[in-house]
Amino acid sequence: MIPQLHEVGLMNQFTHALDKDGRCFNYLCRAFPRLTSEKVKAGIFDDPQIRKLIKDTEFQNSMNTLECAAWESFGRW
Repeated sequence: MIPQLHEVGLMNQFTHALDKDGRCFNYLCRAFPRLTSEKVKAGIFDDPQIRKLIKDTEFQNSMNTLECAAWESFGRW
């Protein structure tokens, strides 16, 4: 299955904006241990990974207020 282009682009923008020392970025690294931190920093995720994050409440709990607001707007697409 090919991920929708807007999902990939938005995920890329979201991860670029994250604080690389923050809880949310660290959660992404722990949630996908097979991805290198460089791929996480670059926002390189496939469709199943994006869908997993959309459903993951622990991921949302790792976000600060600004990150959470951005993520919620991402979920509306």
